[in-house]
Amino acid sequence: MSVFSKIWNFLKGLISRPGLQQFLAKYMAVAVRLLKDLADTHSNQEFHEWKDLAFRELQAITGELKGNWISILIGLAYEELKARNQSSAASHQ
Repeated sequence: MSVFSKIWNFLKGLISRPGLQQFLAKYMAVAVRLLKDLADTHSNQEFHEWKDLAFRELQAITGELKGNWISILIGLAYEELKARNQSSAASHQ
């Protein structure tokens, strides 16, 4: 588990509403996997160019109508994905 994940797990229990916390716990792994797949598919494009696609796909997967929750999920999943990539790159050096 990355340092980011450990910090997030601690903080989410302190500051998030119960519904949001459950939503994030349920869909974080799905979001990270989706963002990884989209990043691989759109490898020559910046994140901001395909994050709307991620938003629509996650909204369909989760059935969630609250755009804020989807946006929070995407932001956290993207940070988790970057942390994993940095950790992976560091271990290969």
